[in-house]
Amino acid sequence: TSKAQYLRIIAGAGSGKTRVLTYRIAYLIDKMDVRPYNILAITFTNKVAKEMKERTMKLLPDVNLNGLSISTFHSLCARFLRSEISELGFPSNFFIMDDTDSLALIKDIGETFGYKRTDEVNKDAFNFIKNQKCYGKLPSDCENIIRGHELYLRFFKEYERRKNELYQLDFDDLIIYTIKILETDEDVRRKWIDHFRYILVDEFQDTNDLQFKLLVLLSDETTNVYVVGDPDQTIYTWRGADISIILNFDKTFKDCKTVSLEQNYRSSGNILNVANRLIEHNHKRIKKNLFTNADLGFEISQFTADNELKEAEYVVDNINDLYDGKTTFYRDCAILYRTN
Repeated sequence: TSKAQYLRIIAGAGSGKTRVLTYRIAYLIDKMDVRPYNILAITFTNKVAKEMKERTMKLLPDVNLNGLSISTFHSLCARFLRSEISELGFPSNFFIMDDTDSLALIKDIGETFGYKRTDEVNKDAFNFIKNQKCYGKLPSDCENIIRGHELYLRFFKEYERRKNELYQLDFDDLIIYTIKILETDEDVRRKWIDHFRYILVDEFQDTNDLQFKLLVLLSDETTNVYVVGDPDQTIYTWRGADISIILNFDKTFKDCKTVSLEQNYRSSGNILNVANRLIEHNHKRIKKNLFTNADLGFEISQFTADNELKEAEYVVDNINDLYDGKTTFYRDCAILYRTN
C-alpha cells in the first residue's frame, strides 16, 4: 500500500511475488482511482500474464478492466510496433519469426554459402546472431569486435538483409526496433509515456540491459515504477540478465523505497535453513533472511558418490526404503537430474 513513486520489492522464494503484484494492481484501481488504461504490468511469460489478469478480475469483479495491459516485454513491443513501425518504413502487418523460422532462414543462407542444412555451422551462426542481438547489436555494431568470427558476421549481414526485405522481425527485433523508435521520435515516446502512468515489472532480477533501457524510455519523472524480484534467484544470465539492474535500481530511480518480503509460504523449515546458509555466500545481493511458520519437515541429506552407478544405486535404495505401498508410493518420489 506504499504510495512511493518508485518501489522495489525484494521478494524471496515462495513469498508470493505474483500475488503481491496482482494486489498492487487491484489497489491502484480500487483505492487510488487509477484508470486501468494507464497501467502496464510486464511479466516474464505469457502464462503468468494470463494468470495475473484472471486474478485481477477475481479481485475486482465489478470493475471494467478494459485497457489494462498485462503482457511480456515481447508482446508489449509487438503491440507498439503494430502501431508505430511505419516510422522505420515497415508495414504494420509485418511477420514475427520464431526461433524455428530464424534457424530455417539461416540454413537457407548456409546453402548459398556452400554448406549443407545439417552442418553445425548453421546452428553456430544462429547462436552467434542471437547472442549479439540479445545485447541490441546489429551487424554494423559488430565490425570491430568480430575477429575470428568473420563467417558468422557474413551470416548475420545476409540474415538481416533477407529478413528486412521480407518485412519480417525476429523476437529480438521487437525490442531493438521499439527502442530505436522511442529514441528517435519524441512525439511517439511522449504519447506512450502519457499512456502508461504506472509501470509494474515482475521477475525483475531477470531483466537484461535492453529491457531496462525500454523501461527507462517508457517513463519520465512523473511515472510510477514498481518492480518485484529477487537477486538471489537470477538464472538467466546466459541470455543477458544483469543482476546489477535490480541491485542498482535506486541509482536510476532516485528516492526509491525498498521493501523485503521474507516470509516463505512454500517450503519446510529445513529446506529454508539450508538455502539461507548457501545463498549468504553470494557477494552481490540484498541481504534478507527468509523464514517460514511451517514445520521443519524432513532433514536434508547430501551424498557424494564415487561414480554415476553408485549414485543411481543410492537413489534407488532410498526410494525403496521410503516405499511401503500403504502411505508412501513410488508416485510420491521425484528424481531431479542435471541433464536430459
